[in-house]
Amino acid sequence: HNVWDTKSQYFCPRHEDGSYHCNRDPALHSWIFQDSGFCEADQEEMRWFVPHELGTLVDMYGKDKYVFLLDDFFVKTAHDPSTFMPNPYYWAGNEPDMLEPFQFNAAGRPDLTQLYSRFVMNFSYSVKPDGLPGNDDFGALSSWYVWAALGLYPLPGTTTY
Repeated sequence: HNVWDTKSQYFCPRHEDGSYHCNRDPALHSWIFQDSGFCEADQEEMRWFVPHELGTLVDMYGKDKYVFLLDDFFVKTAHDPSTFMPNPYYWAGNEPDMLEPFQFNAAGRPDLTQLYSRFVMNFSYSVKPDGLPGNDDFGALSSWYVWAALGLYPLPGTTTY
């Protein structure tokens, strides 16, 4: 928990004196323009990037709050129609966000996993030449779609789907 700021409830870089450097606007893509301590994702996205400790993340928030915040994250995603620039919330075009639609399962809400994985499939993918939401990185985005279409997703480093 050495980068978990209990006050903001975000993972944040720390200064040498131990204080946290949390962005005032967690959804600001400051990593694109300046050194924010994040790479390829903003603070809002990195809040969920704990694939190896999902149970711990759920426990840190409590199930109800975890589900509320993750659901809100996707609701805000739907309100940003941009597919040209990275969405400041869920960005289907990059690996740090790939697990998020499936993280509702960790809190016992497979219905929301089903809802949001289908949302991402329909909103971010198409059969057009630009039908992938970003760089496929050796099939990462294509394989995400296949797993989502199957209704499964492998939890990295485990035998859990």
